[in-house]
Amino acid sequence: MRLRQTNRRRGLIRAVLALLAICLAGVLAMAPWNDLRYGFTRVPPPPPSGPFATQIIDIPAAEGLSAIRLFAPKTAAAAQAAPLILYMPGFQGRATDNDALLANLASHGYAIAAFDDIAHDAPPAGESESRRAARRGDLDYRTEQAYRATSKRLDVRAEMSAHKMTAMLDRLERLARLEVSPLAAVRLDFSRVGALGFSFGGATAIEAMARDSRILAAANLDGDLAGRTATEIVDGPYLELNSTDRPVVWPKWMAWLRPTNAFVVEEARLARKASRDQTARPNAHLIVITGARHNDFTDALHGGARWRGWRPWLPPLAQAERVRSITDAYLLAFFGAHLRGEPSPLLTASPSPFEEVRFSR
Repeated sequence: MRLRQTNRRRGLIRAVLALLAICLAGVLAMAPWNDLRYGFTRVPPPPPSGPFATQIIDIPAAEGLSAIRLFAPKTAAAAQAAPLILYMPGFQGRATDNDALLANLASHGYAIAAFDDIAHDAPPAGESESRRAARRGDLDYRTEQAYRATSKRLDVRAEMSAHKMTAMLDRLERLARLEVSPLAAVRLDFSRVGALGFSFGGATAIEAMARDSRILAAANLDGDLAGRTATEIVDGPYLELNSTDRPVVWPKWMAWLRPTNAFVVEEARLARKASRDQTARPNAHLIVITGARHNDFTDALHGGARWRGWRPWLPPLAQAERVRSITDAYLLAFFGAHLRGEPSPLLTASPSPFEEVRFSR
């Protein structure tokens, strides 16, 4: 009897293992070769490509504002004051999430001030619970009512994040006027200011430009628009660099498995429309990198965990080095044109010299 029970258990274990092996083989068969090749590979960030040596100046938190991580060319190497770019990370992100990209911009003569997302800031005294929820980034897509409330919360969050970006600009201007200043080792040109952000930070960048005339141009790395700029067209120069990530639309008969899907898809549809509307003007550009994933616009591109973004309905992964080269090239062309007055044919070249680039979303 005991022998018979042991054999049954062994048979059951073998059946389960065989089923798991079949499932794994099916997943691997569905995964394109590029996803297997590039999804698990750690790729070190390329060295900065510009002519200037760079430095990082860490400015501690003060005046109720978070710390600033400033990337800049070294004064001895830079002949002119550096145009300033304000950088906001993604949803609940940190100032350190994009060191490689920001260091490369600095090597081309820009100063980039990076800071944490507002979720990491202590709320001011008397802040309402609704604004604290927006600061935290509370998201709820379980019902239509919750989805509508979340959309309004994100609009409030975009306004709060844009306010932080302009407050940081104010702080940098004050620091530059001090006789003893943490900015003594760098020269900043406050007449040439741009904004840059990843994900929700990208939405923040254009929102800040809409609210502060000192910001002359904004670049958005794969962020869905929120706040005023989701419905109002902005006049300033704007670059949107997007991945090919997108939510899957579940069939209606499977809706009970994923009841939030309809609202997530609706949000994605509205985001695509906002992007098309916002970039349908001569000084705006909508660039899509085929095979890029959302987190590829951060240092996560180099970490060897891109496989986590695999979905069977997405295009095969693009090579990490190509994604970084394309991102660097378009950012340098955009800020060169609008902060330095150096037009670049890359921004209007169609087709792009990069085969992975297309101009729609």
